[in-house]
Amino acid sequence: MTWYGDAGLNYKGLFASRDEDTLGLAYSHTELSHKPVDDSGRALRSHHEDVLEMTYEVVCSTHVSIQPDLQFIFNPGATEQARTAIVSGVRLNLEF
Repeated sequence: MTWYGDAGLNYKGLFASRDEDTLGLAYSHTELSHKPVDDSGRALRSHHEDVLEMTYEVVCSTHVSIQPDLQFIFNPGATEQARTAIVSGVRLNLEF
């Protein structure tokens, strides 16, 4: 990896009735070596991966929150054969 950068923003209280909830948006860019090659030694044109992520933490109580997450991964694996991947998940946060 020759270069990596990311940035993100969180906004709390998007809705007046949900002032403890948090919306999050993030972007990352990863660049591999300047002239990557495949298994046969052939030079690849594409050598970077980008990720766009959105999440929303829903505070259910003082001890429980649920956080769905959606990621769009452009050029996963940083190879020219890769397509865009979509990944989603849900996190359950418990505080004691």
